[in-house]
Amino acid sequence: MRAVVAVVGGLGLSAGLAMAGGLPALNDYSIFKVRTATQTSDAPPAGVDGYFGVQRITSFNGGPAFFGTATVSSPSTGSRAMSFLNPGDPTLVGMYVFSSTFASEADLNAFLPADRYTFTITGGAYGDASAVLDVPQGNLWSSQPHIANYSALQGVSVGSPVKVSYDVAALDPGAVGGGVFWTVTGPGGVVVQGGFRGFGDPGTFTISEPLQQNATYTISLAFSARQFATEPGTGVLASAQGFVAFDSVTTATFTTAPTPGSVALLGVAGLAVLRRRR
Repeated sequence: MRAVVAVVGGLGLSAGLAMAGGLPALNDYSIFKVRTATQTSDAPPAGVDGYFGVQRITSFNGGPAFFGTATVSSPSTGSRAMSFLNPGDPTLVGMYVFSSTFASEADLNAFLPADRYTFTITGGAYGDASAVLDVPQGNLWSSQPHIANYSALQGVSVGSPVKVSYDVAALDPGAVGGGVFWTVTGPGGVVVQGGFRGFGDPGTFTISEPLQQNATYTISLAFSARQFATEPGTGVLASAQGFVAFDSVTTATFTTAPTPGSVALLGVAGLAVLRRRR
């Protein structure tokens, strides 16, 4: 969701969005078109669960007091007012977003059609600024991620790092960059670990952070294909390097092995039941 993201990256500052004099800086401006699926066995996901689209401006350590208000517009969609997240704590990395979820790819495409989008910031200590980002025709999604060792993860021991394997996917020929992003969350939705792999890297990653025994974890694996912003009319990468991301995201859960003590107690309880039945 670099999509989320989920997800879910691509940092860069544009001359149009660059900050001056020690004020908080803008991180990126981006558009995500995301499809999600759930894996429940060794087989690849049976289908797509849903879609969502995100238009985003990310800031470092700043909020509306610095940047005022933000909109994103295109000839086909009109102007959309973006909402600022983390408004109560301007010391956090915050972002302006306009997003929605959809049941079909057609609905997502209607929300984010191929067009030129203009991100605009107005007012605040920074003043006014804008940058443009083109969404291409068609969606550049790679194949849906598939965790190859799903069964082996069920009941896995937590005494050593846990290796996760996935099927390697090729980058869509229309994309110019991207990568594989993964996140593991544990009880309470706490993020345990995350990381990045290139599309050409071996299809493995390792969960090295300690896991709890007899606990359920969720893996989110995203194949993110990207196109980066270019200067209008030149095809040259913009200094901002804003980006459009086409993210295919698969989630899967696994539960770690129980504690040795609980296994022993289960065994004792089972023997007691057998004795009573005799």
